[in-house]
Amino acid sequence: MEVVATIVGKLWDCSFDATCRQFRYLCGYKDSIERLRIKAEKLEHTRERVQGKIDEATANGEIILSDVTNWIQRVDGITKEAEHFREEEDKANKRCLKGLCINPWSRYRFGKEAERKIEAISNLQKERSGFEIVSRQAPPRRNLLIPSSALSIIPSSALSINFQSRELITKQIMEMLKDENVSIIGICGMGGVGKTTLANEISKQAFEKKLFDFVVMVAVSQTQNYVNIQRVIAKRLGFKLPDDDESARAHFLLQRIKEKLKIEQEPKPKPEPEPEPEVRILIILDDVWEGIELGRVGIPFASKGCKIVLTSRIEDVCCEMNAKIFKVGTLPKEESWRLFRDVAGGIVDNPDINPIAREPDLFPNTLVTVAGALKAKDNKYVWIDAKQQLKKSAPTNIRGMDRKVFASLKLSYDFLENKEQQSVFLLCCLFPEDFDIPIKLLMRYGMGLRLFQEVDTVDEARCRTHTVVSSLISCFLLITGKNEKHVKMYDIVRDFAIKLSKDEYMFMAKAGLGLRAWPSADTSGNLTRISIMYNDIHEVPDHGLEYPKLQALLLQQNPSLVVSNDFFQGMEDLKVLEMSGIRKLQLPQSLVLLANLTTLHLDDCVFGDNADISFIGWLTNLEILSLNHTDIAEIPGNFGQLVKLKMFNLKGCSSITQIPQAVISCLKKLEDLHVSIRRGFGLVIELQVLS
Repeated sequence: MEVVATIVGKLWDCSFDATCRQFRYLCGYKDSIERLRIKAEKLEHTRERVQGKIDEATANGEIILSDVTNWIQRVDGITKEAEHFREEEDKANKRCLKGLCINPWSRYRFGKEAERKIEAISNLQKERSGFEIVSRQAPPRRNLLIPSSALSIIPSSALSINFQSRELITKQIMEMLKDENVSIIGICGMGGVGKTTLANEISKQAFEKKLFDFVVMVAVSQTQNYVNIQRVIAKRLGFKLPDDDESARAHFLLQRIKEKLKIEQEPKPKPEPEPEPEVRILIILDDVWEGIELGRVGIPFASKGCKIVLTSRIEDVCCEMNAKIFKVGTLPKEESWRLFRDVAGGIVDNPDINPIAREPDLFPNTLVTVAGALKAKDNKYVWIDAKQQLKKSAPTNIRGMDRKVFASLKLSYDFLENKEQQSVFLLCCLFPEDFDIPIKLLMRYGMGLRLFQEVDTVDEARCRTHTVVSSLISCFLLITGKNEKHVKMYDIVRDFAIKLSKDEYMFMAKAGLGLRAWPSADTSGNLTRISIMYNDIHEVPDHGLEYPKLQALLLQQNPSLVVSNDFFQGMEDLKVLEMSGIRKLQLPQSLVLLANLTTLHLDDCVFGDNADISFIGWLTNLEILSLNHTDIAEIPGNFGQLVKLKMFNLKGCSSITQIPQAVISCLKKLEDLHVSIRRGFGLVIELQVLS
């Protein structure tokens, strides 16, 4: 009897517990949903912290642990489920407001589902505590080809043509790479002759023929950023540089490369006594403008197993570095014609056009841009006019650029279909050399500057920008960047754009030059665009800065920049202001003077505890406001005055706990709101007002 009683008692307890649980699903579902909201919010915070570690590890070339990747995927899955669940429950509440209250079965279902998701989230949080390390070092891969980040503007169809003149010089360089008495090879020639294309071919053949175990290609550009060169080489050879000064990093890099050469040259035990092939490293330094101190970088000079190829527009640079020089010139006439015809198409076979088309003597890259500009023109007078323009274009003082190059690029620019394409093209030269330009920034800047005709909404601006960019790529004035969301400018095209924009449109493009002080400009009063992004400027001049015609000011990624209170006086026409990535940013009071400002970017800024960002609320013409990944703790109530706002970005603002109810409801024109939705559970009802 006692055994029976015990069994009955346990069954009763289980039955009672189950009944209580079912009852709680039914009557306490509101409490369950609130607990789910809090749990989901905390999980999102945890995910953001883990993602930060993942991003840092990825940037350092490390391999993310599979457990971590799997955890992230499951977190994203439960997060989406929680969002969908919340939307479903919210719809049920709305029906209740219309007189169709949630029936007991729905309450029970919502409560049970909420508890199930709470348990799943709790388990994920427990799993997170089990891995403090998210990655491991990636082993360097042998026979590793690293393509250049500076891509050629010559299309793949053109590259498929076998140019005998280029094959000859390629063969000579490949033979020289086998010569143990030659450490440095220099490829020199005017801008536009195809030096980078040739360097890419060298790296490709060196990889395919297994002449080297590691091939690293680095774009150097006019501003020799030794830190960046060190970082790229180290990353692509499979190790991380310490956060020391330049000389310490150079020593570390030098020792690691020598260590790699020494250790990996040691023969490994084998059944047969065959010596292990030497490990060899090829470093290609593309677009070098001044002699590079290899020791300052940390590249072993004249070390067995390490060779260097550099490309430059300036022969003296190659001589200074004691390089074995190979000069690259224009293509022979027949090869030039084959390239031109391949891009322009069959239109050049027209008997009226053919004699005209054969006449220009241009460099390979500019042949492509001219052919791209004229490929759809079947009127012979258009071709005659183009030929005359090429002849009349004045010589330029751009270092390393032939007048024919400038003339051909100017022709391609003039033949663009409309002002929109020309304006977006010139906008691209405001970014640093060899920079992956986000198309979304071109859209936001272009929208703020009113570059697009008959465009009223964010979606329309987005579509128009992609259309314009696509046209510029098809004309070979832009190239695709690291993915479909980015574009790049070939260095010689950027040089042309900077020259043209400075002379004709009063741009000042000083991006990524390592500047430590505000640049001087004789024509400061007439400037319309200023870009000093990605420098190390610490302060602005105390006086003498008045830019009454300035419409775009791009200051992002000057981390230590301090802006004086009266800085924006005299900039009343400013429409686009970009100040992202500034630490300890104190918004100046003169910001309120920018009555015409339409686009304001303050992403990744650190404002500090006592920062006052309420000045932004007085910029009533703002249409785009981006505060992604800032440390702001609350949204000022006067942001409700931004009634023209169309895009509002608050992603990654983990300190924000709420947005005043009146703010979002006032933004009747808001189309794009980017906010971490777990932070936004309280916004759902309010956002319905905007829909």
